[in-house]
Amino acid sequence: MWQHLTAAFVAGLCTGPACLMHCGALHLAFMGRCATASARNTAWLGMLVLAGRLAAYLVLGAGIGAVAGSGLPVPAPGLLTLGAAVLLVVYAVLPGRRTQGCTCGRLPRSFAGGALALGVLTGLAPCPPLLVSGVLAFEARGVLGAMLTFTVFFAGSSLCLVPALFGASLVPAPVRARLQRPGRALAMLTGAVTLAWLGWTHSGAAADPAPAAPGPPPAAPGEARAPVPPPAPPTLKPLFAKARLTSRLSADMVRRLKLSLREARYYKKLDGGRVQCQLCPRGCISEEGERGLCRIRANIGGTLRTLTYGLPVSIHADPVEKKPLYHVLPGSTALSMATVGCNSGCVFCQNYEISQASPEDVPRTPVPPERLVAAAVERGDQGIAYTYTEPTVFFEYMLDIATLARKQGLRNYWITCGQIEEAPLVELCKVLDAANVDLKGFSDEFYVSYCDFHLAPVLRTLQILRREGVHTEITNLVIPGANDDPEMVRAMCRWIKAELGPETPLHLSRFHPDYKLTRRPATPAATLQRLRAIAIAEGLKHVYIGNAQVSEGSDTTCPGCGRVLVRRSGYLVVANRVQKGHCPDCGAAVVGIW
Repeated sequence: MWQHLTAAFVAGLCTGPACLMHCGALHLAFMGRCATASARNTAWLGMLVLAGRLAAYLVLGAGIGAVAGSGLPVPAPGLLTLGAAVLLVVYAVLPGRRTQGCTCGRLPRSFAGGALALGVLTGLAPCPPLLVSGVLAFEARGVLGAMLTFTVFFAGSSLCLVPALFGASLVPAPVRARLQRPGRALAMLTGAVTLAWLGWTHSGAAADPAPAAPGPPPAAPGEARAPVPPPAPPTLKPLFAKARLTSRLSADMVRRLKLSLREARYYKKLDGGRVQCQLCPRGCISEEGERGLCRIRANIGGTLRTLTYGLPVSIHADPVEKKPLYHVLPGSTALSMATVGCNSGCVFCQNYEISQASPEDVPRTPVPPERLVAAAVERGDQGIAYTYTEPTVFFEYMLDIATLARKQGLRNYWITCGQIEEAPLVELCKVLDAANVDLKGFSDEFYVSYCDFHLAPVLRTLQILRREGVHTEITNLVIPGANDDPEMVRAMCRWIKAELGPETPLHLSRFHPDYKLTRRPATPAATLQRLRAIAIAEGLKHVYIGNAQVSEGSDTTCPGCGRVLVRRSGYLVVANRVQKGHCPDCGAAVVGIW
């Protein structure tokens, strides 16, 4: 908690200048207008403004803590700033009041109330410091923690506001007595400029914002979106049906095996001591001692437990290109980690030794989230990747690591098959920077036969990632005789373009025989090149070839002029010409994190 509050105070100091630029002019105009001959009265005005700001921060903290990160409705941006500007204009036109020689020590009520109101309005104004403090308050998890976070943030950010508030009280009394006339003019000018700026911004005349990732093109009248393949017939059976373990666990056995008894999230308790996991679309129902199909979430004493929390089986530093994420900080490294477990049963899995294993069968070393994040910081990695197996099944561990990583300025990358329910995915998106989703094929029959699950949840995951603003790239492992049909790939590319946007990066990856699909040949390079040409013809701007030595398909080119922007040799970045997300030659925006 102390580390969190220290971070809030430092954040307040860092964003204090932004707070001064956003609200400091309003405060200075008010104080100049309302300053009296009494230094004490003027100082009290400043203190009332600060009290109003603190009251607003505490109310926000209580509200954010109460909803525990589920989303807090706030006034539209600019509405509270509008109120502060109107308040200044009103005070500018009010008749002046002579307060020299005031011996009672009381402030004029209109001025005192205005000072408090101005503090509340500017405290609630949706400025950059408020956004920063709001994020920190959400991470505090609780009403008291959120209120403390806002209080400490207020202390740090207010250090830049104190000169604007109390400067008037330091001016000599004869000068202060003459401040009301220029103060009235300053208040009117500040209020008028603020009102004009708000009107200009909301009229659409403001400058264009920084380019965002291009969205899907609007459908023409009568034009249908790209069709989704029909569901597989219920009689279709997978090539290999993944079975649940028959052995039962108890709390004592879990302790002897040195596994975790951390309570899982997203589950429902049923009658008779049963529980139903609500993390992924399988919705496994488990009796006492049973595990779900992923093998790492178990019903212990009527509570769903996640057995691998803090118990990774693989930690490596990889180039971000290996994830693959070609449009995320090219040439950087990501500390990549995984626990055992997976909620799918792909017959071609290349990490089956850990993804299809039970946690008690694989050596593991306890690594709490804070130690893993510290290791990434010490190594100089730019991000942490949750990969190798299916990170969804160790959701709680991943979420805690990602939350700490975000505080340390690290990026979070989710490498996934996309089998997750909407509620946990939306929560995860709050700390994700990028994702690579395995779109294994564009046929529900392929998914049922080769992966033992369905296509529709994966498409929904991709749409949610897009909606939540997470940079997303797609990997399609091309398997001969399974999902390499040109028409299937063509339909997949049309769906990607329509639903996610033409600049969504697509990686066509080469299959090699593994796990339970060892008699299938590796994907010919000619097949990958032919499918890449189809994807480009369908309008996708960034199509790559992975796991194969080919002459084309590894470099990033400009979607505008077509010139090479990022040149690669395997996972090595040879040159990167992208400048602030744009092509240096034609100025076209390039989707990604640069």
